Amino acid sequence: MTKYLRNVSKWGIVIAIMAMLQLSSCGDDDGSETPVTQEFDRTELLSSLANNLILPNFESLQTSVTSLSSAAEGFSQNTNEDNLMALRSAWIQAVTDHQHCSAFGFGPASLPLGAYASVLGVFPVDENQVEANVLDPNFNLSASFDRDVRGFYAVEYMIYGNGQSANDLIGAFDQQRLDYLLLLITELKTTVDSIVTEWNASYLTEFSNDNSTSAGSAISLLYNEWVKDYENLKNFKLELPAGLTAGQGSADGTLVEAFYSGISRDLIIEHFESTKNVY
Repeated sequence: MTKYLRNVSKWGIVIAIMAMLQLSSCGDDDGSETPVTQEFDRTELLSSLANNLILPNFESLQTSVTSLSSAAEGFSQNTNEDNLMALRSAWIQAVTDHQHCSAFGFGPASLPLGAYASVLGVFPVDENQVEANVLDPNFNLSASFDRDVRGFYAVEYMIYGNGQSANDLIGAFDQQRLDYLLLLITELKTTVDSIVTEWNASYLTEFSNDNSTSAGSAISLLYNEWVKDYENLKNFKLELPAGLTAGQGSADGTLVEAFYSGISRDLIIEHFESTKNVY
């Protein structure tokens, strides 16, 4: 009898729950079912991201790269320690702003050699090839496919050196070396200027109004580049110098981002914060 009552009690609870679900699916007046139709408007999401995050971050990078270019011009005209320090300060601001844009390597930031950050944010730098390029009067950066001789970290190598004092570094800046430094920074500025111009010209509207979900759609491009950027943070900025990548026998501190300036930790934090902001 007790077992029977327990079973009745169980079935009573089930019936009560089913009744509640049935009532909740009925209309207020005529008892007809109200279909659940909720369509997500990706246009609002994309417009918000573009206007409040992507374009403002590229514009901030444009400002800091312009300042870097001006500092490089000042250093080339008067190669002294004060101007070197000003150049380094401008570089730190620019490479920090770069962390906030590295997830947006699509559209205008999809360059002939690849996504923006995978072209101009490569480390470690090939020091030997940079030095060879400096000495080559016929070197053409725009015709080069090498990524580890250009961009933010090639500039870093040139203005911080690898163990040299500021005086020794300044003494090594002959005209050929200055020309290569200006060449690198000109490429940075030209690229970022072009990205911002294209976003403002038409890509902002194109990106925001793309409500599709197919391969190559705005949401697909954004998501894929964001995930790739996070993987780059994890795999190359953390695991690689820590010696945790397959085949590595030990940690290697020379593989960190911003090895010459020593601000690797700061940039990792900025990069991670940017990843969270996109999310």
